[in-house]
Amino acid sequence: MIDVDSVSAPAFVLSDTLAPHDGHTHTHARHQLLYAQRGAMRLEVASARWLLPPQRAAWIGAGVPHSVAVLSETALQTVYFDADWADVALDCRVFAATPLVQNMVGWAARWGPDRAVDDPTADRFFRALVDCSAHWLSQSLPLALPRARTPQLQAAMDAVLADLVDTDAADCAAAAGLSPRTLLRRFKSETGGTFRSYLRTARVQRAMELLTGTDHSITDIAMAVGFSTPSAFSHAFKQVTGRTPRMVR
Repeated sequence: MIDVDSVSAPAFVLSDTLAPHDGHTHTHARHQLLYAQRGAMRLEVASARWLLPPQRAAWIGAGVPHSVAVLSETALQTVYFDADWADVALDCRVFAATPLVQNMVGWAARWGPDRAVDDPTADRFFRALVDCSAHWLSQSLPLALPRARTPQLQAAMDAVLADLVDTDAADCAAAAGLSPRTLLRRFKSETGGTFRSYLRTARVQRAMELLTGTDHSITDIAMAVGFSTPSAFSHAFKQVTGRTPRMVR
C-alpha cells in the first residue's frame, strides 16, 4: 500500500490489478484521473454514481470525498497530480476513454510513485495530460445515477436497483412509504430528473457492466436488465451513452 499524498513527485501513475471489493469513502489531497484497462468499477460521490468500464475514465478533484467499488477483476491506472497543477473547478466528471486517453495514460504509466522528483520530461508530459483532461472534462458523459437527499427517496432508488426488470413507480413508492404521485414529485425535486429516466439509466448502467464483464448475448442482456426487446434496449442505450451496445462490447 502506498500513501499517494506523501509521494514527493508532483505527478505520477499508480498501476494496480484489483480483485472485486466494496469501496469506502475517502479523500486525497491530489487530483486523480482513473482509467481501468480491464474490468469495471463503480464510482460514487455525494451527488452521483457512475459505472466505469474500460470505455470510460473519471476525474476526481482534490479533496472530494468518493468511493470506488471494484465489480470485477480490474487492471487500474490512476494518475495523480498535485492540487496546484490543475485549475479545474470540478468535483467529479466521467468522460469517454478514447484511444488518445488510453494511450496517454498508458504512456504516463512509465513514471510511477518512485520516479525522480526532478524530471523535466515527465513533468512536461503530465502537464500536457492535465491540459488534455480539461478538454475531455468539457465533454463529460451524462451517464450518472443521482443520489437521494432523503431516506425515503433512497429507499425508492434501492428498490429500483434491486429489481430492474419488474419494478415500477408503484412498487418503489410502497418501498419508500410514499404515494406514487409523491414519489414522482420527490424524484423531480431531489434529482432534477424523473423516475423513468432514473430507471432507464440504471438499466443501461447494469447492461454496460454485463457487456464488459460477461459473454452473454446482447439480447440476453437486454432481457436481464428489463428491456422488452433488443431494439428498445439499443434505442435506450444509444440515448443514454451516445453509443450502441455493439460499440461498447
